[in-house]
Amino acid sequence: MKHITVFKAKKIITMNPQQSTATAVAVSDGKILSVGDLDTMQPWLSSYSYVIDDRFADAVLLPGFI
Repeated sequence: MKHITVFKAKKIITMNPQQSTATAVAVSDGKILSVGDLDTMQPWLSSYSYVIDDRFADAVLLPGFI
């Protein structure tokens, strides 16, 4: 794993009934590592280098299908 990018958003709708919303998603090498908030991502963030990308800080994100 090279590094992690954490995208922060006002709200992320996950489509997961157990965790329907989040405020951050961690991505590495094009794959999602974790969805939640910065506190729940600490195991990843304390072990690997990361950057926080807040370009979606005022947006609501919803997964889409390709």
